Amino acid sequence: MLNSNTSNPLEAFIGTRVEIMLDPPEATQYGWVISVSAGQMVIQVPNFDGFQKGKELNIKLSCTKSTCELICKFIGLNGENFVFETPTVIRLNPPEGVLRRQSPIKVSQVWHEEKWHESPVVDISPSGFAVLTELSLEQDQMVKVSLTTPEGAPIEMIAGVVYCRFDQETQKFRVGFLNKTVNRVDGARWAKLLAN
Repeated sequence: MLNSNTSNPLEAFIGTRVEIMLDPPEATQYGWVISVSAGQMVIQVPNFDGFQKGKELNIKLSCTKSTCELICKFIGLNGENFVFETPTVIRLNPPEGVLRRQSPIKVSQVWHEEKWHESPVVDISPSGFAVLTELSLEQDQMVKVSLTTPEGAPIEMIAGVVYCRFDQETQKFRVGFLNKTVNRVDGARWAKLLAN
């Protein structure tokens, strides 16, 4: 366990998935860490109305090198993103791999520059997914994606880039996507995959 109150160890989690624990558990929200600064963390939570101002919430973070669980206070909005007050002392734990759900979808095809690029899916959430790819994409860029389900039938959608960061371990870009448009049938199949 690392105890730090001098630098900001939360910077390692920028661009990674975050789990915000709510009661009841099925109300738990998932998002992405957009930025951190002294005493604050900005999180994007797609398709969510908001939290009660001043409410303290249990937030779980995970990256390739460490995990972290914090009690943070919701203090307001930054555009459409949520701003939380973070503790002054941050304790990091070794990576456990428990916050990223192993994806039942193993392969995706990303349409870019007039061709498909095969990109393995590394995790999924109700609102999006992340892939490893050779593509360097811009935040908010919209791309066509085809996901191959375990049954072999594709789920096609238009997805928006939430983040794109270079992963030193794989020498590829880790890209987080937000589901933007998906038809009713594919939406039901997506929900079924998450429920399994």
